[in-house]
Amino acid sequence: MNRKISLGVSIALVFLAITVTFSVTMMFSMRLFNEKVLSVKERAAMYDKLTEIDGVVRSNLYYDIDEQKLCDAIAMGYLDGVGDRDSIYLSPAQIQRRNEMSKGNEVTIGFETEKSINGYMLVTSIRRGCSAAELGLVEGDIIVRVEELDILENGYDESAALLDGAAGTKVTLTYTRDGEETTIEVTREKIETAVVFASREIKDIGYLRIKLFNDNTEKQFNAMLGELVVRNPVKGLIIDLRDTDGGYNLETVANMLDRLLPTGVLISGTFSNNVTKILYTSDDTGVKIPIVVLVNENTYGFAELFAGVIGDYEKTAIVGTQTYGKGTLQQLCMLTDGSALDLTVAVLNLPASGTYDGVGIRPDYEAEDSKYMFSDGEPDPVQDAQLAKAVEVLYSMLK
Repeated sequence: MNRKISLGVSIALVFLAITVTFSVTMMFSMRLFNEKVLSVKERAAMYDKLTEIDGVVRSNLYYDIDEQKLCDAIAMGYLDGVGDRDSIYLSPAQIQRRNEMSKGNEVTIGFETEKSINGYMLVTSIRRGCSAAELGLVEGDIIVRVEELDILENGYDESAALLDGAAGTKVTLTYTRDGEETTIEVTREKIETAVVFASREIKDIGYLRIKLFNDNTEKQFNAMLGELVVRNPVKGLIIDLRDTDGGYNLETVANMLDRLLPTGVLISGTFSNNVTKILYTSDDTGVKIPIVVLVNENTYGFAELFAGVIGDYEKTAIVGTQTYGKGTLQQLCMLTDGSALDLTVAVLNLPASGTYDGVGIRPDYEAEDSKYMFSDGEPDPVQDAQLAKAVEVLYSMLK
């Protein structure tokens, strides 16, 4: 039996619906308003405190203030207070250096150093073909003066900073070898950074070492991978990511993974709204041979991502020690003065294993870190215990 609702009841129901809607809307609006007010009050308190500190310091400090240094320090302190280890402030000079690194170009004096026991500069490696090598500088030489300044008096870091400069300019160095001093003028040169090295000297296994992911890495990687897998086919591939910094180019990492792996998800990210998005996928043109990745505690950032993604697929394995554990994605936000904030915008996820941030990549086969021996990428599986383990694992996968 149909029942009719009276006009009065209908009006009452409509009024009730409007009242409920209004109440819910007001409650939501009030909450947003209160949050906004709280946020404004907190920011005002922060600005008031900073203003008070600035006034006290300028009224009482004996020393002069370097305004630019102060501004940079405030920016760095702000991000430090946010509590995210991966979000950083970059000065205009740091942005310029980072851009050069990302492009895969560098101005170099042709050698690397570390602080020696007695405080001078110990030459640890020499780049072939550069000015320093042509002038006779070799590994083990001790640099005692830079631009006629004694390193002990000037300070190691300050002396090391004097090695930087524009391409084509020169720096004067004095080094000792077997008790004799020699002074040379080394030319700073702009070169394409070699970041991928290859060798086929481990029986019938291909070996690739990646030192950094930048704009040149993909090109160098593709060329050497083609040599190993297409033109001179190998039975398996070892990719060495020990002590590898991830760099800044996620697309490069994804493109390289796409060359290696079959169809599937490569990389996803979980953003601040808790929405997970697939960022990169692979087609079906991957290599058809087993892959072993070498990692250690200094495998960092996108290098960890590269290793972890490969490890989530079949016919692959990871050998070494647990990696660093930096699994976040940053976005560079430029400021008006040319500086920038490199802010964490997402946590990265592996295809099957999920996030590795704060945990690192755990190898499938533990092998204690060793002082691996190679020159320009040439591996030594006799002295390198981790590499020997990788070879062993790869051959077991071929059976």
